[in-house]
Parts: sequence; structure tokens; C-alpha cells
Amino acid sequence: MESFDRIVTLKNGCVVEIGTHAELLARRGYYFEVHRLQGLSAVPVPNAGVNPAAPVSQRLQTRQ
Repeated sequence: MESFDRIVTLKNGCVVEIGTHAELLARRGYYFEVHRLQGLSAVPVPNAGVNPAAPVSQRLQTRQ
């Protein structure tokens, strides 16, 4: 998604944000939160118990 020209972020069927990957992360809005919660961001999720910088295999083991 980082190379897309524009990303349209939907929430409950409504457009909430439009922009590039970098623009949407910089706004720290809904796209940022979804990105962060999915473990795709270097910003840690509070109390999740999963290190987003860890390899995927390690993150999956932590969640089980």
C-alpha cells in the first residue's frame, strides 16, 4: 500500500480519510490506528503484549 497513489479509508461504509500511505500515517487518524493495531507500524500498541517489531512467527506465538 505504500506505493499506492491514493488510499481511501472507510469506516462503517463511509470515507473517513484519503491520502498517500505517508500522509495518512502522519495524520495519526483512523488509518494510522488500523495500521498500528495490525502490527504494521513501529508504534507499539499499549497493553497488547506483542512487539510489532518482532518477526511474524514470534508475534503469532505470543498471541496463542
